[in-house]
Amino acid sequence: MYKVSKLQRALSYLVPIKIWKGSGTHNPVLELFISGGQWQLATEDAIYSDGNRYRPLRIAFHELRQHLSDSSSILVLGGGLGSALKVLERMQLNPYVTLVDIDETITAMARKLYSAHHPRARFETRDAAVFLTAVNDMYDLVVIDIFNSRVVPPFACTPEFLTACRSRVEPGGHLVMNYIVEGQKEWETFREVFRGIFPIYRIEESGANRILIATV
Repeated sequence: MYKVSKLQRALSYLVPIKIWKGSGTHNPVLELFISGGQWQLATEDAIYSDGNRYRPLRIAFHELRQHLSDSSSILVLGGGLGSALKVLERMQLNPYVTLVDIDETITAMARKLYSAHHPRARFETRDAAVFLTAVNDMYDLVVIDIFNSRVVPPFACTPEFLTACRSRVEPGGHLVMNYIVEGQKEWETFREVFRGIFPIYRIEESGANRILIATV
């Protein structure tokens, strides 16, 4: 377990306190902070996880609150340090959650920090596309929160990957995708692809983030 003193925790409400810095299996730089009493994971130029303050999931889960109250299983592709768990905890919800991340270092970190307090959480180190082909489980909600730094990798924007994600959603369930707009043309192209797989969807905005919320 990563040790945090009482003084460090108290100071974290004034300024983020760095607890660890290293590299991951797929990220050359990773930094773990305690910030406002919560764990925060960052790369060189992006925050990957921010406890229950992680805005894309706070926005999405707020929009889906009624659905989440009846949800028993959630899949998070790009699980990071488990912000989904903390947002759900804040909402007093406790479904089974599978968090998939390609970076073994991040998965191990999340498991150390959260396994004891979240027994319904399952942490998997796997490529998201490979995971989807390897399991037959169905989920009430699938979340796509996959990034290389601030960029959604190309494979996550393809019809093939989105179709595979849709195939894991229970009828009447939902899919959420967090997308950061880097260029308007690319964003419009992706929206057309997304609409082709998920005709029923809406978009919430938070800065450069576009949170797509689809019904299956």
